[in-house]
Formats: sequence, C-alpha cells, structure tokens
Amino acid sequence: MKIPVELQYGLLFMCYMAKNPKKRVLAQELAKEYDFTYEHVAKLMRPLIRSNLVLGKRGPNGGYVLGRPLNKITFLEIIESIRGPMVRDDYYIDINKNGECVQDLFSILSIFCGSIGDMFSKITLADYVKGKVKIL
Repeated sequence: MKIPVELQYGLLFMCYMAKNPKKRVLAQELAKEYDFTYEHVAKLMRPLIRSNLVLGKRGPNGGYVLGRPLNKITFLEIIESIRGPMVRDDYYIDINKNGECVQDLFSILSIFCGSIGDMFSKITLADYVKGKVKIL
C-alpha cells in the first residue's frame, strides 16, 4: 500500500508540532526542517487548518499551533483531514467478466480499511510524544 506524499508530510508536520505543543511553529521552520518551500508547507497545512487540527495565524506573530490538546488528536483525524474518510462499511456487489460476484473481495477490503481506521482512531499525538508509536 502506497502512502501519499502529502499524507506523509502532514503526519510529520503534526508530529513535529506535537513535540512542542505550545510553541508557535513558523512555516519557514517546517520548510527548513523538511527542505520544502514556504508555499509548499502552506499548501500541505491547509487541510489540517480546515479541520481545526491546526490553527494558523498570519503576520508578525503568526505561525501554526495545534488546535487541540495532544490526547484529543488522533492519527485517524489527521489522515482523514488530508485524504478524506476511510472506507469502512461500504460493501459493494459487482459482477466481473465471468459473471462471478466479487462482493467478497470488496468486503475484505472494507474490513481491512475499517480495522486500520479503528487502530488509528486509538492512537493520539500524545501516544507519539510518549514514544508509544513510531512514525515513518
């Protein structure tokens, strides 16, 4: 399974901010840390801001801060804010070229996504900071 680049960096940014949750992090700081341009950092932060996981402020006292306490932000929320909802209970029925029902395949994939979603819904940024989980 390939993890999209924007998701990788979104998780890295959130984990970076989690290490100093009260510190206001500048886009330039993230850009330097991960060898990005300021514009690219700002683009990657937009979905996190839209979902209120991050609060962004422009200007001389601007920067990014986490929108909630570390123990109230799950990895599932981060993932879904960047990539959209994970498929959980969608069971598809389809007929392939041979006339066979492929519902079982989609049921398995749906259960798989649901299991991953459940796992990520139990892991918080606080768990990451405490060393209970490693990222990338």
